[in-house]
Amino acid sequence: MEENFDSTLTVFDEDNNEVKVEVLDIFELDNYPGKKYILYTKNETEGEYVKTYASIINQTDEEVILTAIEDETEFAAVQAYINSSIEEGE
Repeated sequence: MEENFDSTLTVFDEDNNEVKVEVLDIFELDNYPGKKYILYTKNETEGEYVKTYASIINQTDEEVILTAIEDETEFAAVQAYINSSIEEGE
């Protein structure tokens, strides 16, 4: 799913420090209607790979909150989406 978004986003970590992240994708999954997910990076490397993060986007009238994906089945569905996107060259 294509969304229009700025490629950077400022988020707050657990210590309430501002952290700039690069947005890689915003998407929805058919199995989880009404939920939006974000794939992003802080451009941290681990060996030869860049670490990426996936979260659920929870939006209210006042703010956007990124929530951890705690359900293992839901996280596996997000991973499958990411893997298929990589295979398709997105």
